Amino acid sequence: MRLLDRYLLLQVLVPFLYCVGGFTAIFILFDMTGTAAKLFGAGGGLGSLARFYWTQLPYMLMLFLPAALLLGSIFALGKLSRTNELSAIQGAGVGFVRMLAPVLVLGVLVSIGSTFLSYDWATELDAQKQRILNQVVGKATPQFAMTAHLFRNRQDHRTWFIEELPLQGNELHGVEITQQRADGTPEWKIYANRAIYEPLTTQWRFLNTKLVRYRPDGIVVQQRVLPAHTIDDWSETPWRLLSSAYKARYLGATNLQRYLHENADFPDHQLAPFRTYLAYRWAQPWACLVAVLIAAPLGVARGRRGMFGNLGMALALFFIHVMLTNVFLALGEGSRIPAWLAAWGPNGLIGGIGLFMFWWRSGNREWSALFNRHPEPAPAGESALSSVSG
Repeated sequence: MRLLDRYLLLQVLVPFLYCVGGFTAIFILFDMTGTAAKLFGAGGGLGSLARFYWTQLPYMLMLFLPAALLLGSIFALGKLSRTNELSAIQGAGVGFVRMLAPVLVLGVLVSIGSTFLSYDWATELDAQKQRILNQVVGKATPQFAMTAHLFRNRQDHRTWFIEELPLQGNELHGVEITQQRADGTPEWKIYANRAIYEPLTTQWRFLNTKLVRYRPDGIVVQQRVLPAHTIDDWSETPWRLLSSAYKARYLGATNLQRYLHENADFPDHQLAPFRTYLAYRWAQPWACLVAVLIAAPLGVARGRRGMFGNLGMALALFFIHVMLTNVFLALGEGSRIPAWLAAWGPNGLIGGIGLFMFWWRSGNREWSALFNRHPEPAPAGESALSSVSG
């Protein structure tokens, strides 16, 4: 890496880190109002509060990295423009894109780092916020995630009703299972006080069981009460039963892939949110590179007035990107557009605008020339500079 690259990278890196720290501090201050009351009310102290926010740090970083890159790049490049350092670099024969290459590399590296956060870790930490809060204060976490849960296995024509389904573990309480024939009529039912799944043998063991069999016309032909009953050829697992109630936006990529694999028999409209968010786990981190593509050409400005105008344009494009992300995700969840388009569409649109701005500014053209068919000629010094930098 050349000395010039290290210098530009350092100039951008410092305000970027300041922005990350500032956004994180602001988020904690706003969130602390409710969280601190819960922690201190449960007997926790400042140490518990610090441990809780330490666990939430990956999620906060994933959330703030694009905005921090945008503002950090705008500030650093604007400062270098006002002191004519960027003009001097271009005057020395360095092209516009080559000059900003360190900023682009930073955007790529931050995007790669954010991918590790988005893939599983940070996404599911936010969903488990209340459970982590309970653990920090030493409060027992409820063992049952939900009650009165209904699960339909369409492929095997089987319906489960579960009174209590645990977040963890392999024991269910209050189970009623209906096995149906292909025409929808009940074939038999199992009622059990408890159902235990054995992962090593993939067996279900039902305790205190009542087994009822039906004729095709619905007449009961047999009733048996058994202390235990074992079935070893079912595809259901406790995770699959529980996952049917999961929200796609709160799952990491690993669990999204598992959900799609184990529930492949679900209708397409029910699987659409999970396909969309699986693609989004890969697309979301690259908003960092999109932020750099917006900020880098807009950060090179002449004068304070031009700097404020470019800052406003960069923020407007960033908020449009956020808005488009929400709209495209909603369309993907509703199965209106393909999952890949819902995830990558906003990055492609705003990133394309950023690439166009790079091309436009690489010719030393001002933004006003986009709307003025007969722009005023640039001063002689700037014309010469353009020919050298091109």
